[in-house]
Amino acid sequence: MFDWIELEPHQTRTSKVLSRDLEEKRCLIIDRSYTGKTLTHMAEIVRNIGGYPIRLGLFPKSRFAVAGSEYTLFLDKVLESSNMDLDGGEWPIKYYKEILSNS
Repeated sequence: MFDWIELEPHQTRTSKVLSRDLEEKRCLIIDRSYTGKTLTHMAEIVRNIGGYPIRLGLFPKSRFAVAGSEYTLFLDKVLESSNMDLDGGEWPIKYYKEILSNS
């Protein structure tokens, strides 16, 4: 069974569903990653309640989104964000081409 915390868009309210004690536990946070702010906010919540956040950004739209996560999903491949080269404006195209050429 999964636990999740959901942020309500454009609201300050947070919903906790099937909440358990996360003290000393790893917690995977998954979100569509436009700016990475939601992943950062959720990681802070998990840390504050004693857990260890691991962030997975889905289909990042900015280098900030990649930098704000430990892992990034491009197409059908999960990449370690810290190993990604984000220099230049064409980094997304580079990764899409690389992944598609290895398919």
